[in-house]
Amino acid sequence: MKISSERRLEIVTLILLIIGIVASLPLMELRAEEPRRAIITLEMMRSGEWIVPKLHNWFYYNKPPFYNWILAAFFYIFNSYNEVVVRLPGVLSHFITAFLVYRLVGKYYEKRIAIIAGLLQLAAADILFYGAVDSGEIDLFFMLLSFIQMLLLFNYSTKQSWLKMFVFTYFVAALGVLTKGLPSILFQGIGLLVWLTYLKQFKKLFTLQHLAGIVVFAAIVGGYFYVYSTRNDVVRFLTQMVKESTQQSVTESALAPTIQNVLQSPIQLLYITLPASLLIFYVFNKRVRNVVSQQPLFMFALLFVLFNIPFYLITRRTPNRYLYPFFPFIIIIASIIYANALNGVGIKRLVKYKTVIIVLLIFGVLRNLYSFIGVPYQMRTSDELIYRKLCTDLVTLSKGNTVYLSGPPVQYISNPSLPGFTIEADTFYIPPIVPYQIPYYCAKYSGGLMLYDSLPVKGRYYICEEDFAKQRNATVYKRFEEIWWHKKMVLATF
Repeated sequence: MKISSERRLEIVTLILLIIGIVASLPLMELRAEEPRRAIITLEMMRSGEWIVPKLHNWFYYNKPPFYNWILAAFFYIFNSYNEVVVRLPGVLSHFITAFLVYRLVGKYYEKRIAIIAGLLQLAAADILFYGAVDSGEIDLFFMLLSFIQMLLLFNYSTKQSWLKMFVFTYFVAALGVLTKGLPSILFQGIGLLVWLTYLKQFKKLFTLQHLAGIVVFAAIVGGYFYVYSTRNDVVRFLTQMVKESTQQSVTESALAPTIQNVLQSPIQLLYITLPASLLIFYVFNKRVRNVVSQQPLFMFALLFVLFNIPFYLITRRTPNRYLYPFFPFIIIIASIIYANALNGVGIKRLVKYKTVIIVLLIFGVLRNLYSFIGVPYQMRTSDELIYRKLCTDLVTLSKGNTVYLSGPPVQYISNPSLPGFTIEADTFYIPPIVPYQIPYYCAKYSGGLMLYDSLPVKGRYYICEEDFAKQRNATVYKRFEEIWWHKKMVLATF
């Protein structure tokens, strides 16, 4: 069977994108939040405490543990916690999301539009060159969960299977809360309200089917927090979860930075979703606009984005990765717009299908160049990617013994707020903050977890600030500067 040149181009593009993404997994040193996710998971596995997350053996309040459970399963399956395994759940989440986008679009449109949609998801610029590089972070997995949640809402609502819609979406929403806190509640509430209103099924919100979904959600989320309350202060945990979810929001933003971000955010969103965002401009054609506005999948994706994304964009600063849950919907919107433009609405300067695939192919080539040339170059020259070498030295100097953390605890104030008042204020203490690469790579090379002693124990090797060591006449084996706050640190015994 002869394969057309168009099909060969699609296959090559897919292969290049996959190879480019996978190739960097073992090369790049863990960065940003990646090592923190790994080290919290390791502490769960070593201690057997699966309900209450800990970091340096102190309570960790920022995130619930569902992603750590997923990561722990990968650690068990592969019997390893190296960089590839740490990043694998995120990369697989990205691939699965792209496949689901392909299947969903293919259910309503021709196959080549489905192929474009799936490839656009794989090639989305910010994910391709950042999110899929630092895929050990939580955001790609949360993107998948959020997409499944809304996919179930759309699928079962179009079939009018209301009980399944409520139960399954609330089930996934509960998993989302146990992954990243409040955003899943926002997606569920706004998604149901807006979409059922659009379908003229608003009364379904006041049915026993909806109550059944709420019961499922309450059982999972409430059950978890009840068990948590038997082991630690659940109010403190909930307070910090709210803080984490609102600290980037308009509720805690000054007016001037908020206005600035409102003006910049559309450009930001178009930039990070390239090349898909380029196809959206066909919507300025009146005939395209009139046609797509009659198509349910387009309207579902559009309404989800329009009614949810303002809570993210109207802020002082929204990290790009926080917007990943919107990427599949923006790509669906762009693909449907292009599908209708492609199918004869009289656009004179229409970009040909093959040209779109070639653009995606170029993104695949660029990602491979980055993986095979750019990443090794960064590892050789970056002043920030120093922790593999540093921790190798620390473990060698400590003769393979476990390295601990010491120093005075840091006071932390958790005060989530709404305009005009603070919801709850709580003050607690956490271990000294060091780049999370240090405990991860020390654990990887020595096998021991970096636990925290506020007062050093004689004979143990410690990472601490240089002044702390000087005050206690410590024996210093190595001095170094960490890259977050440029604090002078040492490896020492007391």
